[in-house]
Amino acid sequence: MRLRALIIEDAESDAELVALELRRSGGDVEIRVVDSIPALRSALAEPWDVVLSDWSLPGFTALEVLPVVRELASETPVIIVSGTISEELAVATMRAGAHDFVFKDRLSRLPLAVEREIRDAKLRAAGRRAELEVRASAERYRQLFESSPLPMWVYDIETLRILTVNEAAIRRYGYTRDEFLRLSLADLRPPDDHAKLRADVAKRSDHPAIWRHRTKRGDELAVEITAHDLAFEGRPARLVLANDVTERQRLEEQLRQSQKMEAIGRLAGGVAHDFNNILCVIMSYSETLLDTLEPGEMRDDIEQIRNAGTRGAALTRQLLMFNRQQLLDPRVLDLNEVLTDLSKMTQRLLREDIELTLIADPALGQVRADQGSLEQLVVNLVVNARDAMPTGGKLTLETSNVTLDPAYAHDHLGVTPGRYVMIRVTDTGIGMDAATQARIFEPFFTTKERGRGTGLGLSTVFGIVQQNHGHIWVESRPGGGATFRIYLPRIDAATTPIRQRRRPPTLYGNETILLVEDDDQVRAVALAILKKFGYVVIAARDGDEAQRTCEAHPHRIHLLLTDVVMPGITGPELARRLQRIRPDMKVLCMSGYTDEVDPGDAALDAEIEYLQKPFTMEALSMRVRRVIDGERGAEPGAS
Repeated sequence: MRLRALIIEDAESDAELVALELRRSGGDVEIRVVDSIPALRSALAEPWDVVLSDWSLPGFTALEVLPVVRELASETPVIIVSGTISEELAVATMRAGAHDFVFKDRLSRLPLAVEREIRDAKLRAAGRRAELEVRASAERYRQLFESSPLPMWVYDIETLRILTVNEAAIRRYGYTRDEFLRLSLADLRPPDDHAKLRADVAKRSDHPAIWRHRTKRGDELAVEITAHDLAFEGRPARLVLANDVTERQRLEEQLRQSQKMEAIGRLAGGVAHDFNNILCVIMSYSETLLDTLEPGEMRDDIEQIRNAGTRGAALTRQLLMFNRQQLLDPRVLDLNEVLTDLSKMTQRLLREDIELTLIADPALGQVRADQGSLEQLVVNLVVNARDAMPTGGKLTLETSNVTLDPAYAHDHLGVTPGRYVMIRVTDTGIGMDAATQARIFEPFFTTKERGRGTGLGLSTVFGIVQQNHGHIWVESRPGGGATFRIYLPRIDAATTPIRQRRRPPTLYGNETILLVEDDDQVRAVALAILKKFGYVVIAARDGDEAQRTCEAHPHRIHLLLTDVVMPGITGPELARRLQRIRPDMKVLCMSGYTDEVDPGDAALDAEIEYLQKPFTMEALSMRVRRVIDGERGAEPGAS
């Protein structure tokens, strides 16, 4: 074993005796002798296994040596080698940091003392390194704990008291560190969760669980909790990582609601499609019968059938509005003008105990929308507000320009940031709870008693807003009234004047019409109506038959009258195909359900006009006459 020993001794003979004793034990021994403090400092620049110091040297004692060694070589053991020393000095020297004493007349003990102190020094050094590593590791974990972006804390499993907490938890929950450390888990949970708190803690699962928490100011959070058991300062404890999923749950709920509304809408649209074809047949044949019957009981019965069909048509129209399938005639509108013109009618819808106020922004921008559907939207909201104020109140219609920023769009699923015109409808009625608000736009959902309303009023509002590329949000609480905010995209354009329509001088004609309809009964009804008004009609049940007829017919075909949704091809697609054969042929599409049609068809193809199903005899004949005569721009479904 190699040994490096630094000897502090002024007597050369004594130093030689010490060196001799160390070499006698065997091994490679390197000795250096110094006799002053400066020389000691210089020698300690190198590593030594042991320092052997005489007690008394010229000008200093071992008590001056020990601080120098502690300063420059704290891990190196110091053994005092002295001829005589009192017990008091020995105690003082040991307290000052000496590790052992060997008297010069007993130098045979020195090798063992050196070996023992070197071994103990190595153990002490290893212990200190381990302690430093533990402290460094603890500091690393403390920094990870404190710098975690997610709230974390440790709590006592027995008392549920918070033992330590990180900065993220302090920020998210709003407590100071001292306040947090005075809390227990119960203080973080809503009062109605306290009863099951112990059960939740006892479950102990490796899988995250969702708990409800409350912040200092009372906000409720949905928190995904991941926990790990550990010992903290000798006590059984649990480390908790709390991931706030409140926003995620809110967005998931909005997505579920959106998907539910989409599914309901598709169902409603499909029902409306089939029902519209049935209504076409009922209404058309009842009108035909009314034309042939004299006044009497039978005529009254047929009129009731027609009236029922008309009510059914209104119902399907509302369903199509909800599913964004109603044919629209969008134009540039000033909503202030629309609401001002509408206010007289809405006032008649209200009782005398309801005060109506219109607040119009004089700098309001324009929107591109269908005026009729927007008027329907306002009327439905006014009626809804009226029914929510059975003992009277105030109803306010307000318009303003707003800009929805990305932060708002983030909090409201489906909203695109940008400039909007807002219509705000506010009432002072009975209000709604959160459960009601979650369902108010569903078709047929109503809180009214049986026999009052169809449950389609607000679902129609929802569909109109969606079809006009807008957004709607409601705020309400029980007893606190309700506010509906409708946002429609704002544009910079001049308003479009309303086209004045005149009734054609005659609904009769002798032109040739190619009728394409896959529903046998609807095709028969339309064929009978057109023939009644003098037209030559060629009927086809699908696109292929229509194309063969178009290619083979020897004379001019003035008008293609086609259903929009048919097996294998849509009406607009068929029209474009047949117009390549007969460019001068005009087109009128009948639509009861447009979900399968490219939304851009109507806008991109200026040669196609639309008629909404179910249609009356007069509506069909008038629209056919207008299209053949070249008079364009009729409102969908107008008669």
